[in-house]
Amino acid sequence: MTATEASITSAVFVRPHSHPDVRAVEPNGEAKVVIQDIDSYEQRQETLTLLKVLALRDREVEAGKVRPAADVIAEQCERLRADLLP
Repeated sequence: MTATEASITSAVFVRPHSHPDVRAVEPNGEAKVVIQDIDSYEQRQETLTLLKVLALRDREVEAGKVRPAADVIAEQCERLRADLLP
């Protein structure tokens, strides 16, 4: 038996209380492999993508790259009035 095989045979499969849809393989008390169903994986990926979008938005706000919606709407209304009225 190789060291890897021995490590795998002595591994403990655990189900974390905070994520019942996840299984972790923990040889020597340290997670080496995490197994989860595809629906949970996809949901986690969608959540991470949303968090990245929110972080990007926060950076744009901090950099002053956004304007209040009311200002943009007022500007568009003025442009529309100027185009419609001779």
